[in-house]
Amino acid sequence: MKDDKKALVLFLGGKDSLIVTLRLLDSNYKVYLVTYENGCGLKTENVNNTIERLVKK
Repeated sequence: MKDDKKALVLFLGGKDSLIVTLRLLDSNYKVYLVTYENGCGLKTENVNNTIERLVKK
């Protein structure tokens, strides 16, 4: 049986969710990012920019 490590991260594009995601990736987790627009200031553009930075790494 394969030992695939997977993680689901509530990703808002800020420092906290970015650091958690990077640490999981460094620990060989397959990471799934989840985000949502709640109408209270979450900017989709910020999330997209941060995800682009992750992809480049």
